[in-house]
Amino acid sequence: MNFKINDGLNVISIGYNSLGSYYRLKRPVSMVWDDCAGGGNGQYLALIPPLAAEQEMLQRTIDLDLFEDFTGREETLHQELKPLFGLLQNGEYQLHFSNGKTKREAVVYSGGETSTHEIKWHTAWSDSVDLSKIEKIKKDYQRDRRDTGLTRFTEGLIGYTTTSIFGYYNDASIATRAQSEIDPRKVAYFVEKIQEGARPFIIMMSAVYTPEGDCETEYAADFILDGHHKLEAYLKLNIDPPRAFITRQFNSVEELEFDIESLGALLYPWQTRHILDNLDEENQLPQLAKLDPFLPAPDSGELSASRPQNVKNKSILGTREIVIIAAVVGLILRRIFR
Repeated sequence: MNFKINDGLNVISIGYNSLGSYYRLKRPVSMVWDDCAGGGNGQYLALIPPLAAEQEMLQRTIDLDLFEDFTGREETLHQELKPLFGLLQNGEYQLHFSNGKTKREAVVYSGGETSTHEIKWHTAWSDSVDLSKIEKIKKDYQRDRRDTGLTRFTEGLIGYTTTSIFGYYNDASIATRAQSEIDPRKVAYFVEKIQEGARPFIIMMSAVYTPEGDCETEYAADFILDGHHKLEAYLKLNIDPPRAFITRQFNSVEELEFDIESLGALLYPWQTRHILDNLDEENQLPQLAKLDPFLPAPDSGELSASRPQNVKNKSILGTREIVIIAAVVGLILRRIFR
Protein backbone atom coordinates (compact mmCIF):
# COMPACT_ATOMS: atom_id res chain seq x y z
CA MET A 1 0.00 0.00 0.00
CA ASN A 2 1.04 3.61 -0.56
CA PHE A 3 0.96 6.21 2.21
CA LYS A 4 2.35 9.63 2.96
CA ILE A 5 4.00 11.11 6.05
CA ASN A 6 3.48 14.83 6.66
CA ASP A 7 4.47 15.27 10.30
CA GLY A 8 7.42 12.91 10.76
CA LEU A 9 10.26 13.74 13.15
CA ASN A 10 12.95 13.01 10.52
CA VAL A 11 14.92 10.76 12.86
CA ILE A 12 15.03 7.91 10.32
CA SER A 13 15.63 8.24 6.58
CA ILE A 14 17.34 6.67 3.58
CA GLY A 15 20.13 8.56 1.83
CA TYR A 16 20.55 7.76 -1.84
CA ASN A 17 22.42 8.70 -5.00
CA SER A 18 23.69 6.82 -8.05
CA LEU A 19 26.78 5.58 -6.18
CA GLY A 20 25.10 4.08 -3.12
CA SER A 21 22.70 4.43 -0.22
CA TYR A 22 22.71 4.60 3.55
CA TYR A 23 20.36 4.15 6.50
CA ARG A 24 20.22 7.13 8.83
CA LEU A 25 19.19 7.12 12.49
CA LYS A 26 19.73 10.80 13.35
CA ARG A 27 23.05 10.42 11.53
CA PRO A 28 24.26 7.93 8.88
CA VAL A 29 24.65 4.44 10.35
CA SER A 30 25.06 1.83 7.62
CA MET A 31 26.19 2.61 4.06
CA VAL A 32 26.47 0.52 0.89
CA TRP A 33 28.16 1.86 -2.24
CA ASP A 34 29.57 0.60 -5.54
CA ASP A 35 33.19 -0.55 -5.31
CA CYS A 36 33.63 0.73 -8.91
CA ALA A 37 35.92 -2.21 -9.70
CA GLY A 38 35.73 -2.58 -13.46
CA GLY A 39 31.98 -2.86 -13.94
CA GLY A 40 31.44 -5.82 -11.60
CA ASN A 41 28.60 -6.21 -9.12
CA GLY A 42 30.66 -5.75 -5.97
CA GLN A 43 29.78 -3.25 -3.27
CA TYR A 44 31.41 -1.86 -0.16
CA LEU A 45 29.68 -1.83 3.21
CA ALA A 46 30.56 0.34 6.21
CA LEU A 47 28.91 0.51 9.63
CA ILE A 48 28.99 3.60 11.83
CA PRO A 49 27.93 2.84 15.43
CA PRO A 50 24.49 4.39 16.02
CA LEU A 51 24.07 6.85 18.86
CA ALA A 52 22.91 4.95 21.95
CA ALA A 53 20.02 7.30 22.77
CA GLU A 54 18.52 7.04 19.27
CA GLN A 55 18.95 3.25 19.18
CA GLU A 56 17.14 2.91 22.53
CA MET A 57 14.36 5.22 21.35
CA LEU A 58 13.91 3.12 18.21
CA GLN A 59 13.70 -0.09 20.25
CA ARG A 60 11.08 1.42 22.56
CA THR A 61 9.04 2.61 19.59
CA ILE A 62 8.90 -0.79 17.90
CA ASP A 63 8.34 -2.82 21.07
CA LEU A 64 5.38 -4.51 19.41
CA ASP A 65 4.02 -8.02 18.93
CA LEU A 66 5.64 -8.82 15.58
CA PHE A 67 4.50 -12.45 15.26
CA GLU A 68 1.35 -11.92 13.18
CA ASP A 69 1.04 -12.72 9.48
CA PHE A 70 -0.07 -9.56 7.66
CA THR A 71 -0.20 -11.03 4.16
CA GLY A 72 -2.74 -8.96 2.20
CA ARG A 73 -3.44 -6.89 5.32
CA GLU A 74 -1.04 -3.99 4.88
CA GLU A 75 -3.59 -1.45 6.08
CA THR A 76 -3.81 -3.23 9.44
CA LEU A 77 -0.02 -3.44 9.57
CA HIS A 78 0.15 0.29 8.85
CA GLN A 79 -1.92 0.96 11.97
CA GLU A 80 0.37 -1.29 14.05
CA LEU A 81 3.49 0.53 12.85
CA LYS A 82 2.18 4.08 13.25
CA PRO A 83 4.48 4.85 16.22
CA LEU A 84 7.45 3.92 14.04
CA PHE A 85 6.22 6.00 11.09
CA GLY A 86 6.26 9.05 13.35
CA LEU A 87 10.08 8.85 13.36
CA LEU A 88 10.43 8.85 9.58
CA GLN A 89 11.21 11.67 7.18
CA ASN A 90 8.27 13.36 5.50
CA GLY A 91 7.44 12.01 2.05
CA GLU A 92 5.75 9.22 0.14
CA TYR A 93 6.20 5.57 1.12
CA GLN A 94 5.17 2.05 0.19
CA LEU A 95 4.40 -0.72 2.70
CA HIS A 96 4.55 -4.37 1.68
CA PHE A 97 4.45 -7.61 3.68
CA SER A 98 6.02 -10.89 2.55
CA ASN A 99 5.43 -14.06 4.58
CA GLY A 100 8.54 -15.75 3.15
CA LYS A 101 6.58 -18.63 1.62
CA THR A 102 6.90 -17.56 -2.01
CA LYS A 103 9.98 -18.86 -3.81
CA ARG A 104 11.91 -15.97 -5.31
CA GLU A 105 13.71 -16.42 -8.61
CA ALA A 106 15.84 -14.31 -10.94
CA VAL A 107 15.58 -14.81 -14.70
CA VAL A 108 18.79 -14.19 -16.65
CA TYR A 109 19.08 -13.78 -20.42
CA SER A 110 22.52 -14.49 -21.86
CA GLY A 111 23.64 -15.51 -25.34
CA GLY A 112 20.09 -16.09 -26.45
CA GLU A 113 19.46 -18.49 -23.58
CA THR A 114 17.33 -18.07 -20.50
CA SER A 115 18.24 -19.43 -17.07
CA THR A 116 16.51 -19.22 -13.72
CA HIS A 117 18.23 -18.92 -10.35
CA GLU A 118 16.71 -19.08 -6.90
CA ILE A 119 17.44 -15.91 -4.94
CA LYS A 120 19.21 -16.73 -1.69
CA TRP A 121 19.26 -14.37 1.27
CA HIS A 122 21.84 -13.55 3.91
CA THR A 123 22.71 -10.85 6.44
CA ALA A 124 25.60 -8.60 5.42
CA TRP A 125 27.62 -7.60 8.49
CA SER A 126 30.42 -5.07 8.77
CA ASP A 127 32.94 -4.16 11.45
CA SER A 128 32.22 -0.78 13.02
CA VAL A 129 34.24 2.23 11.94
CA ASP A 130 36.50 3.31 14.82
CA LEU A 131 38.25 6.59 14.05
CA SER A 132 40.38 6.32 17.17
CA LYS A 133 42.24 3.40 15.57
CA ILE A 134 43.27 5.06 12.30
CA GLU A 135 47.01 5.07 13.04
CA LYS A 136 46.94 1.47 14.30
CA ILE A 137 45.05 0.38 11.18
CA LYS A 138 47.67 2.01 8.95
CA LYS A 139 50.50 0.23 10.78
CA ASP A 140 48.69 -3.12 10.67
CA TYR A 141 48.04 -2.65 6.96
CA GLN A 142 51.70 -1.95 6.19
CA ARG A 143 52.75 -4.96 8.26
CA ASP A 144 50.30 -7.31 6.57
CA ARG A 145 51.23 -6.04 3.11
CA ARG A 146 54.90 -6.62 3.89
CA ASP A 147 54.34 -10.08 5.40
CA THR A 148 52.30 -11.28 2.40
CA GLY A 149 54.82 -10.05 -0.17
CA LEU A 150 52.41 -7.37 -1.48
CA THR A 151 50.20 -10.08 -2.96
CA ARG A 152 47.14 -9.27 -0.81
CA PHE A 153 45.17 -6.14 0.06
CA THR A 154 46.01 -4.68 -3.35
CA GLU A 155 42.97 -2.38 -3.11
CA GLY A 156 44.73 -0.41 -0.40
CA LEU A 157 43.22 0.65 2.91
CA ILE A 158 39.72 0.76 1.41
CA GLY A 159 39.80 -2.99 0.73
CA TYR A 160 41.69 -3.73 3.95
CA THR A 161 39.07 -2.17 6.25
CA THR A 162 35.81 -2.23 4.28
CA THR A 163 33.47 -5.20 3.95
CA SER A 164 32.80 -6.35 0.38
CA ILE A 165 29.46 -7.71 -0.81
CA PHE A 166 29.27 -9.90 -3.90
CA GLY A 167 26.65 -12.05 -5.59
CA TYR A 168 24.08 -10.92 -8.11
CA TYR A 169 21.55 -13.56 -7.06
CA ASN A 170 21.90 -13.07 -3.32
CA ASP A 171 19.43 -10.98 -1.35
CA ALA A 172 21.58 -9.11 1.18
CA SER A 173 19.85 -7.72 4.25
CA ILE A 174 22.20 -4.95 5.39
CA ALA A 175 22.90 -4.96 9.12
CA THR A 176 22.53 -1.68 10.98
CA ARG A 177 24.10 -3.05 14.16
CA ALA A 178 27.43 -4.73 14.81
CA GLN A 179 27.47 -8.53 14.83
CA SER A 180 29.20 -8.36 18.22
CA GLU A 181 25.94 -7.01 19.67
CA ILE A 182 24.03 -10.19 18.85
CA ASP A 183 22.92 -11.97 22.02
CA PRO A 184 22.98 -15.79 21.55
CA ARG A 185 20.23 -16.13 24.15
CA LYS A 186 17.87 -13.97 22.08
CA VAL A 187 18.72 -15.95 18.97
CA ALA A 188 18.00 -19.19 20.84
CA TYR A 189 14.66 -17.76 22.02
CA PHE A 190 13.56 -17.02 18.45
CA VAL A 191 14.83 -20.39 17.22
CA GLU A 192 12.58 -22.07 19.77
CA LYS A 193 9.58 -19.91 18.82
CA ILE A 194 10.06 -20.60 15.10
CA GLN A 195 10.38 -24.35 15.71
CA GLU A 196 7.09 -24.16 17.60
CA GLY A 197 5.43 -22.67 14.51
CA ALA A 198 5.63 -18.94 15.21
CA ARG A 199 6.84 -16.64 12.45
CA PRO A 200 8.16 -13.35 13.89
CA PHE A 201 8.72 -10.86 11.09
CA ILE A 202 11.58 -8.49 10.35
CA ILE A 203 11.17 -4.80 9.47
CA MET A 204 13.24 -3.68 6.48
CA MET A 205 13.72 -0.21 5.03
CA SER A 206 14.76 0.83 1.53
CA ALA A 207 14.06 3.43 -1.16
CA VAL A 208 13.24 3.59 -4.87
CA TYR A 209 13.83 6.36 -7.37
CA THR A 210 12.87 6.68 -11.03
CA PRO A 211 14.92 9.46 -12.68
CA GLU A 212 12.88 11.89 -14.76
CA GLY A 213 12.69 10.74 -18.37
CA ASP A 214 14.07 7.30 -17.46
CA CYS A 215 11.95 4.16 -17.42
CA GLU A 216 14.41 2.24 -15.22
CA THR A 217 13.81 2.39 -11.47
CA GLU A 218 16.83 2.59 -9.15
CA TYR A 219 16.84 0.81 -5.81
CA ALA A 220 18.60 1.52 -2.53
CA ALA A 221 19.95 -1.32 -0.39
CA ASP A 222 17.63 -3.24 1.97
CA PHE A 223 18.51 -2.18 5.52
CA ILE A 224 17.42 -4.04 8.66
CA LEU A 225 15.42 -1.59 10.74
CA ASP A 226 14.49 -4.25 13.30
CA GLY A 227 15.08 -8.01 13.51
CA HIS A 228 18.80 -8.87 13.56
CA HIS A 229 18.30 -11.64 16.14
CA LYS A 230 15.30 -13.04 14.27
CA LEU A 231 17.26 -13.18 11.02
CA GLU A 232 20.03 -15.13 12.74
CA ALA A 233 17.44 -17.60 14.02
CA TYR A 234 15.90 -18.08 10.57
CA LEU A 235 19.36 -18.55 9.09
CA LYS A 236 20.13 -21.31 11.58
CA LEU A 237 16.93 -23.07 10.58
CA ASN A 238 17.33 -22.38 6.83
CA ILE A 239 13.87 -20.79 6.66
CA ASP A 240 12.98 -17.74 4.59
CA PRO A 241 11.89 -15.02 7.03
CA PRO A 242 8.67 -13.01 6.78
CA ARG A 243 9.45 -9.34 6.32
CA ALA A 244 7.66 -6.00 6.33
CA PHE A 245 9.19 -3.63 3.75
CA ILE A 246 9.01 0.13 4.25
CA THR A 247 10.12 1.81 1.03
CA ARG A 248 10.69 5.53 0.60
CA GLN A 249 9.48 6.70 -2.80
CA PHE A 250 11.65 9.48 -4.25
CA ASN A 251 9.79 11.24 -7.06
CA SER A 252 12.34 13.90 -8.01
CA VAL A 253 16.05 14.58 -7.68
CA GLU A 254 15.23 17.40 -5.26
CA GLU A 255 13.91 14.86 -2.76
CA LEU A 256 17.11 12.82 -2.72
CA GLU A 257 19.27 13.05 0.38
CA PHE A 258 22.99 12.29 0.42
CA ASP A 259 24.75 13.90 3.39
CA ILE A 260 28.39 13.75 2.29
CA GLU A 261 29.38 16.19 5.05
CA SER A 262 28.23 13.86 7.81
CA LEU A 263 29.68 10.83 6.02
CA GLY A 264 33.04 12.60 5.74
CA ALA A 265 33.08 13.14 9.50
CA LEU A 266 32.11 9.57 10.36
CA LEU A 267 33.83 7.25 7.87
CA TYR A 268 37.53 6.44 7.57
CA PRO A 269 39.26 9.08 5.40
CA TRP A 270 40.10 6.52 2.70
CA GLN A 271 36.43 5.47 2.56
CA THR A 272 35.41 9.11 2.16
CA ARG A 273 38.02 9.56 -0.56
CA HIS A 274 36.72 6.54 -2.48
CA ILE A 275 33.18 7.94 -2.35
CA LEU A 276 34.27 11.41 -3.45
CA ASP A 277 36.41 10.05 -6.27
CA ASN A 278 33.48 8.10 -7.70
CA LEU A 279 30.56 10.47 -7.26
CA ASP A 280 28.78 11.66 -10.38
CA GLU A 281 30.34 15.08 -10.96
CA GLU A 282 27.37 16.50 -12.84
CA ASN A 283 25.00 15.80 -9.97
CA GLN A 284 27.27 16.11 -6.95
CA LEU A 285 29.61 19.04 -7.66
CA PRO A 286 27.31 21.75 -6.24
CA GLN A 287 26.88 19.71 -3.06
CA LEU A 288 30.60 18.98 -2.74
CA ALA A 289 31.45 22.65 -3.13
CA LYS A 290 29.61 23.32 0.12
CA LEU A 291 31.66 20.84 2.15
CA ASP A 292 32.74 22.33 5.47
CA PRO A 293 35.90 20.72 6.90
CA PHE A 294 35.15 22.06 10.36
CA LEU A 295 32.75 19.30 11.36
CA PRO A 296 32.19 18.18 14.97
CA ALA A 297 33.81 15.11 16.43
CA PRO A 298 31.98 11.94 15.26
CA ASP A 299 31.04 10.98 18.82
CA SER A 300 29.57 14.36 19.71
CA GLY A 301 26.08 13.47 18.52
CA GLU A 302 25.88 16.75 16.57
CA LEU A 303 25.89 17.11 12.80
CA SER A 304 26.62 20.82 12.47
CA ALA A 305 29.14 23.28 13.86
CA SER A 306 30.18 26.87 13.38
CA ARG A 307 33.22 27.64 11.25
CA PRO A 308 36.01 29.32 13.24
CA GLN A 309 36.25 33.05 12.50
CA ASN A 310 39.99 33.10 11.90
CA VAL A 311 42.09 30.07 11.04
CA LYS A 312 45.86 30.56 10.72
CA ASN A 313 47.27 27.29 11.99
CA LYS A 314 47.33 24.70 9.20
CA SER A 315 47.55 21.90 11.74
CA ILE A 316 43.83 22.33 12.46
CA LEU A 317 43.13 20.32 9.30
CA GLY A 318 43.23 16.58 9.94
CA THR A 319 43.72 13.79 7.42
CA ARG A 320 40.01 13.48 6.75
CA GLU A 321 39.58 17.21 6.05
CA ILE A 322 42.58 17.32 3.70
CA VAL A 323 41.20 14.36 1.74
CA ILE A 324 37.82 16.06 1.33
CA ILE A 325 39.30 19.43 0.27
CA ALA A 326 41.68 17.80 -2.22
CA ALA A 327 38.85 15.80 -3.76
CA VAL A 328 36.64 18.87 -4.16
CA VAL A 329 39.45 20.90 -5.76
CA GLY A 330 40.19 18.03 -8.14
CA LEU A 331 36.56 17.78 -9.20
CA ILE A 332 36.35 21.53 -9.84
CA LEU A 333 39.56 21.56 -11.90
CA ARG A 334 38.38 18.64 -14.01
CA ARG A 335 35.15 20.49 -14.73
CA ILE A 336 37.04 23.63 -15.78
CA PHE A 337 39.60 21.98 -18.06
CA ARG A 338 37.59 19.15 -19.58
